[in-house]
Amino acid sequence: GKYFGDVLDSVKRYLDSYPSETIYMRILQENSNAAVPDFLSAVRRYANSLPSGRHYTGGVTDQNPTLAQTRGKVVFCIDVLGYS
Repeated sequence: GKYFGDVLDSVKRYLDSYPSETIYMRILQENSNAAVPDFLSAVRRYANSLPSGRHYTGGVTDQNPTLAQTRGKVVFCIDVLGYS
């Protein structure tokens, strides 16, 4: 299997090659006993390991980002224990 860091390395290489693309990545907490804050913190650490400007950081909002705001970035859609 692959680790999440390996997946993000592939994502980085893809976006380096195709900077006009956007990747929407759903992160689902399953088969994990981690508390929600710990899980979210781990995902945030991985996201922050990407080069600057490579993940969408629009914050919590009820508005969806535009494609222009997300080009060349990963948009993490996080689903943890009923919170999405």
